[in-house]
Amino acid sequence: MTERADESQKRVTELTEEINDLNSSEQQLTDIIARLRAQIEENRIQRETAQSTRNLQIEGLRETVDRLKRKNQRIQLELDGAREAAAASALREHKKDEEVTRLQGVIAEKESEIGRKEQAHRRAIADVDQKIAGLEANKNALRERIEKVQGQAFRNETVARQRDEDLKELRSTIARMEIAQAKEVSNLSAERNRLRQQAAASERLTRARVEELEKLRRRIAQMETEQSARAKEVSASSVEMSRLRGEATQYKDAASKGAEEVRRLRIRLKEQEEAKAAALAERSAQVTNLRKELEDLTSEREALKASEKESRAAAAEASGSALRQEQRAETMAADVERLQRSMHEANEEIDRARGGIRERDAELNAMTDELRKADEERRAVQEKEKQSREELKRMMDAVDRAENDKRRYAQEVDALKAAVAQKMNTVDELNAEIQRVGRENQTIIDEHRRDLAALRRQLDKEREAKVTLEGELKGEIERTKNLLERSQRETQELTRELGRANDTVVRMTEATTEVRREHLAHVNRLEETLRARETAHLEQLQRVQLDEETTRQNLERRHGEALHRANERLDGAQEEVENYRTRLEEVERDANRADVANREVVRKLEQKLSAAKRAIDERVSEAVRAARDEAWTQAAAQMNESEVRMRKLEEENAALRKDLEDRENQYETQAKSTKDEYAQALLDAERRAREELLAKEQRLQQMESDFRNQNGDLRARLSGTTVQLRSAELALMERRQQERELRERVPQPEQEIEVDVAPRSVQPVVRPREQQP
Repeated sequence: MTERADESQKRVTELTEEINDLNSSEQQLTDIIARLRAQIEENRIQRETAQSTRNLQIEGLRETVDRLKRKNQRIQLELDGAREAAAASALREHKKDEEVTRLQGVIAEKESEIGRKEQAHRRAIADVDQKIAGLEANKNALRERIEKVQGQAFRNETVARQRDEDLKELRSTIARMEIAQAKEVSNLSAERNRLRQQAAASERLTRARVEELEKLRRRIAQMETEQSARAKEVSASSVEMSRLRGEATQYKDAASKGAEEVRRLRIRLKEQEEAKAAALAERSAQVTNLRKELEDLTSEREALKASEKESRAAAAEASGSALRQEQRAETMAADVERLQRSMHEANEEIDRARGGIRERDAELNAMTDELRKADEERRAVQEKEKQSREELKRMMDAVDRAENDKRRYAQEVDALKAAVAQKMNTVDELNAEIQRVGRENQTIIDEHRRDLAALRRQLDKEREAKVTLEGELKGEIERTKNLLERSQRETQELTRELGRANDTVVRMTEATTEVRREHLAHVNRLEETLRARETAHLEQLQRVQLDEETTRQNLERRHGEALHRANERLDGAQEEVENYRTRLEEVERDANRADVANREVVRKLEQKLSAAKRAIDERVSEAVRAARDEAWTQAAAQMNESEVRMRKLEEENAALRKDLEDRENQYETQAKSTKDEYAQALLDAERRAREELLAKEQRLQQMESDFRNQNGDLRARLSGTTVQLRSAELALMERRQQERELRERVPQPEQEIEVDVAPRSVQPVVRPREQQP
């Protein structure tokens, strides 16, 4: 009985420990349930936060897409405006090119007119010193120009070949011109001083040419102003293009900001996924802890089963010993029955505890199922989130592709603009080259014009000198004629005087005869006088005759000398005239040859210049036309390609927009449905969880109350059992005292029973002495 009481006490202690363990496990389950509630609430808050964040992200993406649509439309409008402006500027450029071509034709006509005028005034020659200095300066300028042209030839090979041939011809022409000019300088150096006074006509021509050149300069200045206006328009268009590039850069920055925002959203999604994964890991850890606790409870249950088996074995042994000692311990039967009933009650309690454990296992299994369902829902939600992320990624990839296409289109537009600008720069360079070649040709033409003007002036001076010399010769001839006429007149006068003298002599002879006749008386007297007078008169006549003869001889001599001198002078003049005529003929032949050579040279130069101009104009016009056509064709092709690409992009953008809108609507409807389903599922799960938690709390409260009632009953039964054990101990002590008294009275050595009295329980020790019959 003492052993049974001890075992009962041990069992009560074990049950008390089990009750405490159950209370602690119940507290743990309560804590776990509270943690699960907090985790469910936290998951619900996280889901709501994630859903709101996702909705905000979707709204932000929708706003970004709308903003990008508006920007794309604005860019398309600006591109249309830029295309229209480019077309208008191209039309203006085409008109200006036509105006330049027309002006070049006008300039060519003016130049041909100037050439014709120069051909008409080809015989004017400039100052020789200035011409020599100008020729040397022109030579140096030509050499420098040739060096510049050679330097330019290295940079532009295709133009350099033609330019080299032109330069060779120019060099040969310059060499021939230098030789001719050296000859002309050597021939015209003697006439330098006289020819300096003959510049008025050339100055008038120069003034007329200067006025024409001033008109041309004003026209060129007007063209330059138009060119500067065109340059301003080009600069304005470049400013507009830079503004468009700036706006494109802003759009790119906005796109990069949008991409950065998308990256930040992706990082936030990744962080949320990591937080969800951490929460799921924590939840799985909690599930693992619950499973460990379940395993611990299972091991405790097995330990309880083992202890139950041991208690049953002990009870069996106790019942066997009670049956064996039934005859001797009849008083213990009721106690054994009560102990058995208490054991049965304890077994029932154990069974009920097992039922509670099974219920708790079922609850744990249900919680595990719920966790599995929650995991499946989480996986479904993760799958949906993954699909939505993939959809969002596809949308972002589509947006990125659209951005890349737009960026590529902007790059193509920039490349087209750069190509157009390069073509315009090439056209400007060609125009500058044309202007530079035109200036060089104009300089060469001006030099040739100056040379021709100098030659014309020299020829005019020679012609004037020839006219002057002819006038002098004519004057000398007139003077000689006048001298001859004067000598003839003098001879006629002398002849008339001689006739008058002869008449006088005749008259005197007649007077003498008359005097002789009339004055016969005076003959004697006058005879001597007459003789004397006759002598004197004869002397006088002789003297007069001598004087007349002398005069006549002198006159004849003087006339002969004058005639001789005149003839000599005439011969000399004729020789000089002949020499001058020969010189003039030689000069004229040289001038004609030089003129023909110069005319030929000028004609060749003009032909070459006109051919070069025509070739340059044709090449430039062909190059400009080809470049313009190529640029227009390329621009048109690229614009067509870009328009096709833009249409494709617009179609793709429209398809993407439609797909995006459809997917947005689908995603919104799916998100709404998923959200509603998820919210409904969450509400249902929360409601079920609340109901289950309430049921579990009620069951736990019921179990607590049952445990408390059972503990109270057990404690009452234990106290009653303790009282009964005390009374049984007292009865056993009394019986042992009685048996001891009886043994003292009647000794029985078969079996000795020793009773150890414990302070709380009685442990009977049975020692077999002899086999009882």
